[in-house]
Amino acid sequence: MTKQFVESGFNRRELIRSILLSRTYQAGYETTEFNENDHLYFSHQRPRLLSAEQLLDAINQLTQTDQVFAGLPAGTKATQVPAPDLAKVDFLKVFGQPERSTVCACERSEDSNLSMAIELFNGSTVHEKLKNPKNRFRNVLAEGKPIEEVIKNLYLAGLSRPPTNEELQESLKHCQSKPDPVLGLEDLCWVLINTDEFLFQH
Repeated sequence: MTKQFVESGFNRRELIRSILLSRTYQAGYETTEFNENDHLYFSHQRPRLLSAEQLLDAINQLTQTDQVFAGLPAGTKATQVPAPDLAKVDFLKVFGQPERSTVCACERSEDSNLSMAIELFNGSTVHEKLKNPKNRFRNVLAEGKPIEEVIKNLYLAGLSRPPTNEELQESLKHCQSKPDPVLGLEDLCWVLINTDEFLFQH
C-alpha cells in the first residue's frame, strides 16, 4: 500500500479508494461458527459503541439540530472540538469523553454504565433536541409531507436505510394513535437512538 501511495504521487483519494475496496474494510460484523472467537485476524468487524463525540454528532444528524459549544463557531461538531475543556457538555462526560490530561488513549472510558442508559432514556440533551421546534421531523411536517415520508426520512437520517415494511407500519400505527403525530415522531426518535443499530459501529 505504501508503494502504491508513492507511485500514485501521494494521491490520497486513491489511497482511500484502495482501503474502502479492501476485503478487510468490507468485512461484515456477523460471525460464523468458524470465526466467532477470532479477535486477531480481522475475519469480521467487531461492533463497538460510538465514542461520546460521535454519538452526540449522530443524534444531531438524526434530529437536524446543532450543539452549542461556548466560545466556538456555530455549527461546530463535537468531533471537531479541539480540547475537552472547551466543550463542557455533560452528555460527553457521561459517555466517556476523557479529560486528556495525558496522551494515553486509556483515559477514554468505553464501559457501559447506568448513567449512559439514563441519559439515553430520559436525558435532557436528547429531550431538548426532540422538543426543538426546528428539528428534522417538525421541519418535514411543516413542508406538508405525509407522516409516512417523515418516518422514512428519520430512518435514513438515523440508520442510513429505509424502514422495513413492518417497521413502517408499526411506526405509522403509533403516530396515528397519538392526539398529535409529532408526539409519535418524538417517540420514534427515542426508539431509533436507543437501538444497537444506531449506537454501535458495525
